Formats: sequence, structure tokens, C-alpha cells
Amino acid sequence: MTPEVSVLTTTFRPGGIDILLAGMRDQSYKDFEVICVDRRYLLRRDAVRDLAKEYGVPLLHVPEHRRNGKWVSFASGWNTAIALARGRVLLFLADWMYPPAGWIEQHLNALGEARRYVVGSYRYVALPELVLKRPYDFAEVVRLWESGYECTEATPVYNGEILDEMVPFRDGRFDPAWLPRLFRQPVRHQDLRTTQLARPAGPGVGEGWLHIKNDSVRRDLMWELNGLDERLERGRGPLDIDLQYRMEAE
Repeated sequence: MTPEVSVLTTTFRPGGIDILLAGMRDQSYKDFEVICVDRRYLLRRDAVRDLAKEYGVPLLHVPEHRRNGKWVSFASGWNTAIALARGRVLLFLADWMYPPAGWIEQHLNALGEARRYVVGSYRYVALPELVLKRPYDFAEVVRLWESGYECTEATPVYNGEILDEMVPFRDGRFDPAWLPRLFRQPVRHQDLRTTQLARPAGPGVGEGWLHIKNDSVRRDLMWELNGLDERLERGRGPLDIDLQYRMEAE
């Protein structure tokens, strides 16, 4: 049977799959499929399949075909997921994100039958303790990047030299029971849509607030828009802002 909802995600980093599948396992709404377009598909295909089966998650795990050397292919990855989706409604979820039970119903209620794009909030939390294959100074890497905002070389993390592909946490697979503790720990970033947008939910989203991280839209509307513009690949391109502008122009 064709599912009502297709949950779409793309990933190029090690780890995070256990977080995704835990969130999908815990959903109270069950008429969905999950499509994960994975740059690291060949490194963890069997492990991902086995974990999805164990958690009872209907997962279509596919490779990111249109890769471009060392460059991350965000737009083409999302477009692959959109093209494979069968659901009437698309839900976009970034990697390393845990959606709580009731998440799908909230998006369906907000969408209704209207031609609209729904953006949801998201919150950064502290990471559980990681197991590193060798010492690695994440803070220094961030500092160097922020000194010039250039991202032109693949990092040891991307190359698989630092974290396990499936279980990067010292305590094993991600467990939602960890979240209360992680919420209480200080983090560098906060929920941008509640700390900076500073307005209650409602119609209209200001320029730049479409992030493709916790969003939903009807599949037919995304087909009309022809997906994301793949000319905006490579690193931190403005593909999300471009999508917002094109929808506003409709």
C-alpha cells in the first residue's frame, strides 16, 4: 500500500542513523515510509538495513548517486529523496535529529489540505559522550572554520577516521531517555526559531527562516517547484533560501 507520509532525510556524516531510526520507531502515527539518501551508503548498508528491521521502521536506504568528488551534494540528495517518495505528504528531517512521538500528526494537522509549506522548530542539545578512534579537537576545527568560513577540504571525520559509522556514542545506540540530561547541559547554539524568530506559530515566515530541517509540504507542490536547485550545491549553499523565494513567487 502507498503510505500517506514520506519522511525524507539526507546524510553525509558518520553516525546519526540510530537517532533517525529511534525517532521513527517511536512515532505514534504509523502510515509512513522513511527514505534516507546516504553519502556513506556503501560503508554501512547492511548495518542500517539490520537496525531498521530490528526497530520495525519501513526504510528505503539509498546511495547519494550524483556525488561530485569531495563536495557534499545537498540539493541532489534531497531531490533523489523527493523523486523516490510515494507519500502524499513529504516531511523533511535533517540528519542527527530525533523527532518525538506525535511529530508526524502535528505536521499533518498544520498542513491540512492547503497549499502551504510548514516549518517547525528544532533544538540543539549537548552530545552524549563520543568514542573517538583517535584524539580530535572539534573546538579547534570550528574555530578555524569560523575564522574564514571556508570549507574546501574533506575532514578526518568525513573520511571516517574519527567516529564509528553506526555507533559513535560511548553508551551505545542513541536512547531517547538520554534527552532530559542532554537538554540540561549547556550548548553553543540554541533553537533559532524560538530565540531569534521570537514570534508565536502562525502564517508567514520571514526571509531566511526556511531551513529544510523540520518541514513538511505536499509532494505535488514540490514536484511543481521541480525540487531544489542543484546549481546551488557545494557546502553551505543558499538552496533553502532559494526554495523559499520560489514558493513565495508562486
